[in-house]
Amino acid sequence: MDKGQTVYTTNGEAVEFIAEVPGEGFAVWRLFEGCAGDALVEFRGEHPILVDRVYETPPTAVQEEGVAKLAETAERLRAEVGELRREKLQLEEDARRRSDGTAELKARLSQHAALARIDDFLCGRITHFVMRHYSEIEVKTAAEALASKDEGRNGDGMKLLSLFGHSEGQLDWRINDYKDGSGQWISAWPFASEEEATTFAKQKVVEVMAGAIGNAFRAEYALKSAAKLGVEPLPELAEFYRDHRLAGLRSNAERLRQELALSEAQIDRLAKGGDC
Repeated sequence: MDKGQTVYTTNGEAVEFIAEVPGEGFAVWRLFEGCAGDALVEFRGEHPILVDRVYETPPTAVQEEGVAKLAETAERLRAEVGELRREKLQLEEDARRRSDGTAELKARLSQHAALARIDDFLCGRITHFVMRHYSEIEVKTAAEALASKDEGRNGDGMKLLSLFGHSEGQLDWRINDYKDGSGQWISAWPFASEEEATTFAKQKVVEVMAGAIGNAFRAEYALKSAAKLGVEPLPELAEFYRDHRLAGLRSNAERLRQELALSEAQIDRLAKGGDC
């Protein structure tokens, strides 16, 4: 054996060989591990020791014990890995079920356009509303649409926003003038951006204009809304409303002519000394 060589004692401890001491045994350094900063280093004991025997390889009993410990560790690790795999499979199954449940819920919600924005409501992503009051269509911010200023009634607060159902199964959102629901209900569509709301409002005003033909009151507000939104008026509606306005102006003109004629006749009678 050479000086400095790693050898093993009878109990399997690794030591550093120094020299054989005749009649007494073998002088060796005991070896320890410790930290030096962030590194793990090996260092000698404070003093050499004497042992009765040393081996160049670990004794068979020690090797067998080491193998047994490794086998035990391997078995424990296999068991832990198996448990981790079962947990992983369970987590994946739970995630799949949640995903399926979420997809099923979204599918059910998507059957009603009014419910498609439920998640946006819950997450605070609603920024604008498209409002319809009779035939008037306008885009408002969420703050403008929901702010209640009925100080004389219930104090400041948010207007009442409610989901209405119909016998045909349709659903729609409406906003009340007052937060206690005692005012007029106005149809409303929520959106998560001004651009999205404006696009819908333009589509809606075209629909409203088509339904306003033949109704002068609705036609007036539909055409005003179209102008505000930059939408070309429907030719049929514009023609109907123009004819309605012309008929009204002509009627007023005829009424004014009749009133003028009556007034001139009264003036002539007065000028001739007659009674009024």
